[in-house]
Amino acid sequence: MRKKSIMNQLSWLIGLAAISLAVLSVFAALSLREEMMEAAIIKTINLAEVAQSTARAFHERALAGEFDDRTAQELAKTAIRGMRYGDEEYYFVYDAKGTNLVHGTMPGREGHNYWHAADSRGYAYIPDMVRLAQAGGGHVFYWFPKPGSDRPLRKVSSTVGYAPWGWMISTGIYLEDIDAQFWSALRNFALIGGFSIILVSIIAYLIAQSIARPVRALARVTARIGAGYHDDEVPATDRGDEIGVLAKAIRVLRDEAKAAERLRAEQERLNRVLRTVGAGNGVLFHAVEEDDLVASMCQKIVERGGYRMAWIGIAENDEARTVRPVAIAGHDDGYISLARITWGEDGGGDGPTGMAIRTGVPQVNDDTAEDAAMSAWRTSALNRGYRSSISLPMKGASGVLGCLTIYASEPGAFSPVETVSLLVDLANNLAFGIFAARERQRREEMERQLNQAQKMEALGQLAGNVAHDFNNLLGAILGLAGFIVEDTAEDYQTRHHAARIIAAGQRGKTLIGQILSFARRSDLRRDCFSMIELVEETRDLVVVTIPTTTQVTVTGCEGASLVLGDRDQLQQVLINLCINAHDALDGQPGQVRIAVHPTVPEGQAFDRLIRRGSARMAGAYEVWVDGDGTSQAVVGTCDPYMPHISLVVSDTGCGMDAGVLQNIFTPFFTTKNKSYGTGLGLSMVHGAVLSHGGAMVVKSRPGRGTSFEVILPMARETDRRPAASPSPAGGGVTQTGGRLLLVDDDPDFGDMLLIALERRGFEVSPCADPLEALEGVRQHPGAWDAVVADQIMPHLTGLDLIREIRVLCPDMPCILCTAFAEDILDGDRLNEAGIYALLRKPVDMDELTTKLAQAIAERRTPVPR
Repeated sequence: MRKKSIMNQLSWLIGLAAISLAVLSVFAALSLREEMMEAAIIKTINLAEVAQSTARAFHERALAGEFDDRTAQELAKTAIRGMRYGDEEYYFVYDAKGTNLVHGTMPGREGHNYWHAADSRGYAYIPDMVRLAQAGGGHVFYWFPKPGSDRPLRKVSSTVGYAPWGWMISTGIYLEDIDAQFWSALRNFALIGGFSIILVSIIAYLIAQSIARPVRALARVTARIGAGYHDDEVPATDRGDEIGVLAKAIRVLRDEAKAAERLRAEQERLNRVLRTVGAGNGVLFHAVEEDDLVASMCQKIVERGGYRMAWIGIAENDEARTVRPVAIAGHDDGYISLARITWGEDGGGDGPTGMAIRTGVPQVNDDTAEDAAMSAWRTSALNRGYRSSISLPMKGASGVLGCLTIYASEPGAFSPVETVSLLVDLANNLAFGIFAARERQRREEMERQLNQAQKMEALGQLAGNVAHDFNNLLGAILGLAGFIVEDTAEDYQTRHHAARIIAAGQRGKTLIGQILSFARRSDLRRDCFSMIELVEETRDLVVVTIPTTTQVTVTGCEGASLVLGDRDQLQQVLINLCINAHDALDGQPGQVRIAVHPTVPEGQAFDRLIRRGSARMAGAYEVWVDGDGTSQAVVGTCDPYMPHISLVVSDTGCGMDAGVLQNIFTPFFTTKNKSYGTGLGLSMVHGAVLSHGGAMVVKSRPGRGTSFEVILPMARETDRRPAASPSPAGGGVTQTGGRLLLVDDDPDFGDMLLIALERRGFEVSPCADPLEALEGVRQHPGAWDAVVADQIMPHLTGLDLIREIRVLCPDMPCILCTAFAEDILDGDRLNEAGIYALLRKPVDMDELTTKLAQAIAERRTPVPR
């Protein structure tokens, strides 16, 4: 009932009253009917007893002798047959066997037995009446038609007996009169009750309306107050009853709720900002990378703060003063990309974000629909539900880095001063976090590059040492194989095998040259030459090397293309790059393009090369992936104040991903089949380019091909030196032999060199220990005409040994042989030590013989004064 309205409750009360009246009316009518029924039964009993008295009177007269008993019975029957009461009520008499003796209205029934007769409802009432009469009297209900009618009517009959004659005397009353009186009384009761209910209903309705209408109005106002509408008027406050008291209380409630809502809104905004700042500081604590930091910051602002959208823009110092979005979260729907926000003083920079970056002051937009600063973006912002916003400059030690902008779905979301202050701190913390992430990334990149450089340096040292030992072995193999060729007739198979050993050794010599180029320990012959001419010359070699399915094209600049360096090494660089480009085509038709052009000092790769130069990370290489999926790598450094020339080799082959690009310069790393590559080609290119003070930029994308750009310092025309005219072999000196001191700790190479020199007429004193050799010169300074020494030996290097020998014998010609000479490439050091010639292993015996003959001849020939 508590959920029902007052009118409904009164209706229930009225309905209950109506039901009660109806029940009472029915009960009263039934009671009346019952009383009438009892009165009718009593009446019929009395009337039956009157007939019984009549029979008794005639019987008593018969007993008195006035007439006999039979005559008395007939006289009694006649008397009872004629007795009437009411309008049509009569008597009837039956004997104990059910034979009708008297019937007041139907004489034809007399003399017939009705023991088994039943009324219209199937009730055999005669036996019951007989039994009741014999028992002293009673009454029964049954259906029987009135005289002159065939329609049965309900009837009640009372029965008494007269035992002397065995009679059952009965009379009855039809109940339709009682029923008529019952329904008449019921109608009267209903009319009275209905009138009473109508009157009560009218009164109840008026009372309910006087209560319910103002209560409903107060309920509506209370509901609106609960929904946050605090400006509605409270009705019925002028009433003096309880409704008026309630209305006044609701008005107080409204005023209090209005004040509380204002405080709650301010507290909610503050809590919202506190949640945002807390989540943002958590991001600053956990995020490491800049991209993760800004993306997580925007996401947390939207999730924890419940804001519509948040984005972070970095202020670019380009000509257009662009604000570059780096992170967006929430409902954007292309808003930022379409807005084209800048921070310059033109129209695009007059918005909140541009103003915040330009002035360094937070910009609060309380209502997008009204704020003048949002005029250019108002429609687009409102369509996306941005009703208010705040733009927070991210300020650091170096100035304003960018802006954090937050949009809310409701106006005035950033009004309180405390809100702005907290968000300003968050933006400044974010700027610090970005600077810290960049510094950390820069430091990690420098560490990675340093590790890479150290790894490459270690590999270079290993490669150089291996090349040194291998050159000694290769020198011995080539020399001994040469002896076999010299000592064997041309038609011998052994001579043919030895020649093949020499050819294989020459290929090994080329491989060692590649290793030394990677190790950057090969001495450079620096000449000034045209890169265009080198490319044209090399193209002919490349074309005959690779199949005709690969088309080789060359494009060159018309201007200067001079470089200063080792022509042979750079030619080998170009050949290796072209072979790699062809192999990338994987047997399919394609193109290898060679281009030479001046390098334009701009672009991301060039900027990285300059930074690497300042960080002294030239030996390592770094790899990154552009937004379009292109992997890039840079090696070496560039001086932005010097002109450079670029040699570009590109292909249309399979391309590489960043994982492969990360390892391409590592020695022995290859993606080719074992029968096609050793993994040293690009390592040689790496070492050769860096030894020339150059750099490389590699760009590749799977399925789109690869481009290798070699960047070298451009030489000037004045760097060209006229070629020296070669002297005739032997310089006119007669090779008559001489006494030699041979110092080499490698037994195989030393023995080979001993045999080769003796075969050429020299008297050779071999020595494996440089200290013993030095002691021998000290004891016998004039015992030898020249000295041939290895560079890498125990106790003393060849350079130190020659320096000491020259102190003892200043005119002693000394020739130094070495597998690598990185630490003695300086010509001043060679001259200072007094080295006559520097020869690379494996030593060319003809060259060594010529140099020795020249040196001995010059020593023997007096210098004219």
